[in-house]
Amino acid sequence: MFRILLTLVVIAAIAAFASRPTQQEVQGLYRAKLMQEIARNDTNTSRAPAENAALALCKVSSSACADLIVSATQIIYVDRRLFAQVTLKGLGKSASCLAMFTQLTCTGDMPGT
Repeated sequence: MFRILLTLVVIAAIAAFASRPTQQEVQGLYRAKLMQEIARNDTNTSRAPAENAALALCKVSSSACADLIVSATQIIYVDRRLFAQVTLKGLGKSASCLAMFTQLTCTGDMPGT
C-alpha cells in the first residue's frame, strides 16, 4: 500500500514539474483571464462613468485592451520547482497566484478586473 502511495506521489510531482507554466505562459494565461473578464462584464450604472467608458472601449478590441493591461502590470514570477509563485501588481491592484498544471489560480484583486 505504501509503495502505491509513494508511486502516486512521485507521478504527481513529475506531472507538476513537467506542466508548470513558464513566465511567458503565465503572461498568456493572465491575458486569457483578462479577455474572459472583459467579455463577461457589462456596463452598468453602479460603475463610475469613466470605468464604463473604458469597458466599452475594451469591448471594441478586447485583445488590444488585454495587451495594454498586461503591459501595465508587473508580473513577479518565482520558480518553486513543482509550481510557480506569481504576484500581479498594477493599476492600483495586486493578486497572489499559483501557476501549476498549466493553470493560473489567483487570490486578491487581479489588475484589470
